[in-house]
Amino acid sequence: MAPRTTHSLNNLVVEVLAGLTAQDRLRSLSPTPSDLRADLTHNDYLHLRDDAELHAAALARAQELPFGAGASRLLGGEHPIFRTLERAFAAFKGAPDALYFPSGYAANEALLSTLSTLPGVAIFSDALNHASLIDGIRLGGLPKERRNVFPHLDLVALERALAHSDAAVNVIVVESLYSMDGDVAPLSALHALAAKHRGVLVVDEAHANFCLGAQGKGLVTDRVDVITVDTCGKAMAAQGAFVCGPN
Repeated sequence: MAPRTTHSLNNLVVEVLAGLTAQDRLRSLSPTPSDLRADLTHNDYLHLRDDAELHAAALARAQELPFGAGASRLLGGEHPIFRTLERAFAAFKGAPDALYFPSGYAANEALLSTLSTLPGVAIFSDALNHASLIDGIRLGGLPKERRNVFPHLDLVALERALAHSDAAVNVIVVESLYSMDGDVAPLSALHALAAKHRGVLVVDEAHANFCLGAQGKGLVTDRVDVITVDTCGKAMAAQGAFVCGPN
């Protein structure tokens, strides 16, 4: 019997990296050149990360704040600035309220995993939704028969699936602007479908915030019955995300 080949973790990693190199798929970290005439590598659509006035205002405000929260908000890290921030963004968005999260990924995961645990809920997710939305649905442990994926922006297929749902609440999950394809969801039609079929519309506005809609408010504004996820890490050039919607 031939001796069993043993591999250290290092050997396994080296083999995988060699395979990626052979396929010209090995990636590495490098700083962005300073002489680019057009930068298509960032989501900082408004180039605010290099805005001197914004930098100065943020630094001045930070002098008044503690260095870090020290704990989660529930355990003792709550600071008045969180509610000030949330209320200000909710007012900007025209939403009843907002809750701040450390990232867009965390916000989507938390929102969808929480909705998925509610009794009598079914989820209807667009086929091209971001991985964070998909992960949130999976983490919620919703039975497969309650998790529906409909073809990208296919409202006919979506309505057919909604018509067969016996759920108390049908949660429809889309993005307002799909960054990889550049197409925009028909939000008015989706909102009408939600109203017709015991539904709630959840819209990820990550790529629309500060870029589309009146005053850059995104494509969902002044809708008290729609839940949005509004990411700060794209055009807002900051950290975190808001979940906006009913109290």
